[in-house]
Amino acid sequence: MPLSAADITEIEQLVAAHYHHYDRRDPEPFADTFTEDGVLDLNGRRHEGRDALAAWAETLNERHGADRFRHWVNNIWIEGEGDEAELRCYLVMFDNTGDGRVTLIGQYDDRLRREGGKWKFSLRRFVPEWWAR
Repeated sequence: MPLSAADITEIEQLVAAHYHHYDRRDPEPFADTFTEDGVLDLNGRRHEGRDALAAWAETLNERHGADRFRHWVNNIWIEGEGDEAELRCYLVMFDNTGDGRVTLIGQYDDRLRREGGKWKFSLRRFVPEWWAR
């Protein structure tokens, strides 16, 4: 059965929660946007499982602080059936500490799975298209 409007809305809210916790450096809620065995693949650097994802998010907090970057996600495309879905979106990341310059542009190609009645990322794969050096 194709995804319902409620499924699409829940997935869109998952994306919003994911970036809210990512930008605020909330490691546990960030990791909870993934399935237990979820994978974040950042241009070949893989973080697998919620514990590893939370630990990685904590290192971002230590390196950059809680308010350094803001992610803006657009052109969200969602398709799926039953308890599986695919999502594609574009990302623009801004430096939030100075002139608000763009620091990164890229695309996510994601897989989602309904787990315990809630949609979660099973795989987030990011491919950068441009970044400031």
